[in-house]
Amino acid sequence: MGTTNTGSIDPIREMAALAHRYGMWLHIDAAYGGSILFSNTYRYLSYGLSEADSFTWDQHKWGLQTYSCSCIIAKDKQKLVRTFAEHPEYLEDIRDSAHVDAWDLGIEMTRPARCLKLWVTCQALGTKRISDIIDRTIHTMEAAEERIREAPGWEITSPSMCGAITFRYAPSCIEKEKYDELNSKIAARLNDETDAYLATTVIKGKKVIRMCVINSSITDRDTAEVIDDLKRIAAETETEYIASRA
Repeated sequence: MGTTNTGSIDPIREMAALAHRYGMWLHIDAAYGGSILFSNTYRYLSYGLSEADSFTWDQHKWGLQTYSCSCIIAKDKQKLVRTFAEHPEYLEDIRDSAHVDAWDLGIEMTRPARCLKLWVTCQALGTKRISDIIDRTIHTMEAAEERIREAPGWEITSPSMCGAITFRYAPSCIEKEKYDELNSKIAARLNDETDAYLATTVIKGKKVIRMCVINSSITDRDTAEVIDDLKRIAAETETEYIASRA
């Protein structure tokens, strides 16, 4: 639910039906995309999550939290207890049979208060405000996608989803086998020459550029400037390549 590469979401409801049919444990990696649960507009993309036996959620990725703030949520807490619980002699004096200790739910034998900062954020901002913030990042990337689609020579390799998009420069005047090298150079020059940082990744064997916005302070104007820089650098890199062949 929200892959790192593209932000894409699997067909969760269909997978849940398959898991239930064969008695399989359904775990959902919602480490990145789980924060879409905050959004009143886009929460429907998470439909089927309630069918999972467990899911992972990192609020430090898209949930306004500093690192680290992560959790695993299980429908049946006792299954986590049966998996992780241990009671060595040196913990005998602090065991409390009236409740389940946090260390019995995972591999970390401590009681960190990571949930406190998330609770404070929700109390201070309210879920409506957080929803608006999540929506804004999605809208920003949708607008960026439209600008890239309108730019000659550029192609979208995965559409905007959960604040992420991938694309590449693929001009007809350059051989396709040179596209990977070309896009690597474009991304490297952008990162060296501007304040933006865009990483490259690989989608279906193609080297592409990945843009991800999970900070609501990034505006349409900011992404437009980055895209303008990309177009400029791409044109310069293309000219240099053509000149090198002459």
